[in-house]
Amino acid sequence: MKHLVFLMAIFFLSGVASAQSDNPYSIFGYKTYVSYELGQNELLYIRNSDPKSEIVGLAFDIERKQILFLNGKDSTVKSYTLQPNELFRWLSTDPHADKYPSLSPYCFVANMPIRAIDPDGKDIYILFATTGNQRGDAMFGAAALTRQRNIEQSSGFNPARDKVVVLQVQDMAQIKGMVEKTVGAYSSQYGSTREVGVFSHGGMQGPTGSVPTSQNANASGGYQMSTEGWSGINFNWTASGGSFTMYGCNTGNDVKPGTSQWVGSFARQLSQLSNFNGVQVAGQSTYSFPSYSPDTRETNLTRSLMPGLGFSVGDTYMVGGSKGNSSSALWFSPMASPPAAPMNVYMNGQTVGSGTQSTTSSTPILY
Repeated sequence: MKHLVFLMAIFFLSGVASAQSDNPYSIFGYKTYVSYELGQNELLYIRNSDPKSEIVGLAFDIERKQILFLNGKDSTVKSYTLQPNELFRWLSTDPHADKYPSLSPYCFVANMPIRAIDPDGKDIYILFATTGNQRGDAMFGAAALTRQRNIEQSSGFNPARDKVVVLQVQDMAQIKGMVEKTVGAYSSQYGSTREVGVFSHGGMQGPTGSVPTSQNANASGGYQMSTEGWSGINFNWTASGGSFTMYGCNTGNDVKPGTSQWVGSFARQLSQLSNFNGVQVAGQSTYSFPSYSPDTRETNLTRSLMPGLGFSVGDTYMVGGSKGNSSSALWFSPMASPPAAPMNVYMNGQTVGSGTQSTTSSTPILY
């Protein structure tokens, strides 16, 4: 969550600093004297520049799980050891509470104050759409732009501190340089990466480019990049809540299509990589098709016959479905639109859920 001022620290602070002010909470007040710096030795400091205060800052000792109350010589005046399962609460509701519907709006960093630190609340979203395909360019571009609109129109999105970047790619190996160039250009102003999405064809070996992959191809002349290639990308993920989503066919399918053979999806494999540690990785559990809706499969003939025109109107979501449901997915069909097949979600090699696509900036998948 977005701020580091929480009630537990203030309660313990009040006994030390109450003589400094009629309001013992004011020295760490909102946008008053507080600044942040990440020090060495796993300490996160909140500095208080109020010259009247005996306490000049708080330090979070991550290794020892302690809150240290510091004086002007950086000596510890008082310390507090965090207890297991201890709950932290805000003095007011989280301004980004809509991004975390499953949590209380008074909950501090998802009750993980040692691990989940995000002092500035800035987010970068990077969306890739492949081009140069014999089919699919219009769908991929429209789906990426729909996701961009969903993020930017969310109540939690602030254009002054959040940035959505939509990039076109053909060679999957180019994603590494494009991600790292984007991070280098925008991280100082917009913070860490919260979301990466890849809108492309796909398969059991991941997203598919439109030209042979130039480095770390999964096979000679292959159009997909191996896990070794993905492992070398520095995404600069946010401390918590990062997500990587692949919208192409079968990228989240653990079972080889047409068989009962369990092979482990590409999304699951990526989630095991060290540079995806703690990141939500998702992919399609089936084949992927265009839809006007994120949770049902709805389309029309114009999108098939004249994609340049058809995808210029309305939203586009790449949703999971069966090849046998094409007719019922058409608008004029008397049959009900088939529900979208869920996307599978993994973290650190484990399945954490499955669900349909979100229309907010909180997460690309609702599960």
